[in-house]
Amino acid sequence: MPSPIGPEKTKQVQKLLAQGVIQERVATQTGVSITTVRRVAARLRTAPDHAEAGFDNWVRTRARRCGGCGARVYIWPCLHCQLEAERDGRPKSRK
Repeated sequence: MPSPIGPEKTKQVQKLLAQGVIQERVATQTGVSITTVRRVAARLRTAPDHAEAGFDNWVRTRARRCGGCGARVYIWPCLHCQLEAERDGRPKSRK
């Protein structure tokens, strides 16, 4: 079992995530595995004080509803709808 990261490293990861740095870059900058960064991010999303860290606002402002399927997406246009449209020969969603 890998050794857990210390509280200083955890705070560093949380700070970078709250600033909107992508998880892969956080892992590279801090020297922590991507799995550990994902676990810290998951704890931030479910912690009662995650709004104080700025993470709640990041999630709310970055995700949008897809005009085609209604899913909350961070990458625009919705990849699922784009692939479905190409497969079926339909025009892509405009929203």
